[in-house]
Amino acid sequence: MYFTLLAIIAIIPFVLGVVILFHNRTPFFQVAISFLLLLAFWQLDLSILYGVELFEIEEAKRYFTFFRFGIIFNFPVVCYFMYILLTRYSKVSLFSKKVFLWPLRLVLIFSFMLSTAVYVLSNTALGVRGLEMYYPGKQYPNHYYPIFGDWQWLFVLNTSLTLFVAFTLIFFSIFLAVKEHRLFSLYLSITVFSVITIGLLSGYKILPLFVSGFSSILLTLIIFIGLIQNLTRGLKEQKNLLHKIMNLNPNYIYVKNEDHQYIIANEAMASLYDMDVEDLLNKTDLELNPRSVQAVKIEMEEKKVLLGIKPKYEKLDKIVDLRGQVKWVEVLKIPVTLEGKQLILCIGNDISQRKRDEEYFLKTEKMSVVGELAAGVAHEIRNPLTSLKGFVQFLGEDENLKHRNHLRVMAEEIDRINEVIDELLLIAKPQGKTFKKEKAAEILDDVVLLMEETAKAAHVQFSITADPELYIMCNKNHLKQVFMNLIKNSIEAMEFGGMMTIYCSLTADGYAQFILKDEGEGIEPDRIEKLGEPFFTTKERGTGLGLTVCYKIVKDEHRGKIQFQSELRKGTTVTILLPLDPIEEAKKRFI
Repeated sequence: MYFTLLAIIAIIPFVLGVVILFHNRTPFFQVAISFLLLLAFWQLDLSILYGVELFEIEEAKRYFTFFRFGIIFNFPVVCYFMYILLTRYSKVSLFSKKVFLWPLRLVLIFSFMLSTAVYVLSNTALGVRGLEMYYPGKQYPNHYYPIFGDWQWLFVLNTSLTLFVAFTLIFFSIFLAVKEHRLFSLYLSITVFSVITIGLLSGYKILPLFVSGFSSILLTLIIFIGLIQNLTRGLKEQKNLLHKIMNLNPNYIYVKNEDHQYIIANEAMASLYDMDVEDLLNKTDLELNPRSVQAVKIEMEEKKVLLGIKPKYEKLDKIVDLRGQVKWVEVLKIPVTLEGKQLILCIGNDISQRKRDEEYFLKTEKMSVVGELAAGVAHEIRNPLTSLKGFVQFLGEDENLKHRNHLRVMAEEIDRINEVIDELLLIAKPQGKTFKKEKAAEILDDVVLLMEETAKAAHVQFSITADPELYIMCNKNHLKQVFMNLIKNSIEAMEFGGMMTIYCSLTADGYAQFILKDEGEGIEPDRIEKLGEPFFTTKERGTGLGLTVCYKIVKDEHRGKIQFQSELRKGTTVTILLPLDPIEEAKKRFI
């Protein structure tokens, strides 16, 4: 009975060692595997001593001496453990220097040679002469007990050195940098020390022999716990590394389940909803944004991918985040099957900046073409146009002419053509290189004075709030042209009159800020993006050049910014930011 029980106990560390052998072979685990396999053979060795009814004394002696390597070769195992501990894992710089490698290697070689010599002697009469029957009393079963030879002291030396190295390892384990490594090293070192100590006490009849076998179960469990902690740490590190890689990636990456819930997402994706990743998980787009048409569209597209209607969805999408920012995203959605569950992987590449660059280059090219056309055509048109207007005025002086009203219309249209030519010439002109220090409030006063009659006729009133001490370096006449164009547009947008509000102030970052706000019909959102493009207009009789001139003067000439915000039937707000000194601003950009 005791033999069978101890033999079964011996299988436990053996099975655990084999399982680990096929899953992990890092240095730490190599030591653990070696110790568990040796522990299994050692426990089998002890079980043979209880096989009184199964083996004759001579047969039991042969098996006993053969399986004795289970305890003997623990010495090179603990020495190898010390070697990898001091050379790979210890944070004590003293032991990481190459000068200490050769003594450690010598110790490793010596341990293996000593253990080999002890094992060879154990199979001779010098190590184990034989076995004898031992009767411990009624409370314990009878069993064989070894009779040691004259060289048994060599075995005791080998075992004592094993205990010494194991005890030293307990000390060195404290200096491991990684918590999981430190705990596992302590588990293993204490286990080796405890098992061998109990084995010695059992071998010298201080404790029953079978106590060593039962204690190995507990110690095997301790090693198992340490191994699980290390495996868990490895998985945790891989998971953390994966999350770091995903979060460092600027692309939008996420995985959804069949219910369209986010189960994996990176920080870039979470930023679209202005929340943390943890808050995004286990939610759908419709839950996050119930009223969004965009969310419904996304869910319908993903259903097609999950159902296999579209094996791979690849498209350029225009999306709007919760902050109202428009983004262009190249979307790739792929169905993924994992453990019988259908998932969808999505990778979105934000190309908004590329789209903005393309639009900028397109606008620049248009401006270049317009400039060339303006320079080549405007002067050729103006000369015959001047002659035409002169003849119209001359004919208009004839009081007997029947079609005087027609001449008046012709004169107005010629004036309108002249306005277009003036704007074309302004676009074609090179940027002004000379700027003067001007008072911003005076520029606005001059513009309002010029536009006052037009505003009264349209029942539009002005409200001006301007910093009287704000000075800017600028081309005064060109800025007047900008404000006149914008105010004219606002007056035309207020069909039934209203209030035109103008603010002028200095911003915290040192820019002159002009805000022009009207109460007109507003501009549709999809048209705002095209404002400033040559020949694009929202008016029936517009030329599409007024705002082009404004953009050229503000952005190119004065190194400023111009922005439009509009809401239908509520009005439009134009914000202009100008550096106090455009020349210095240009130098900064160049640097």
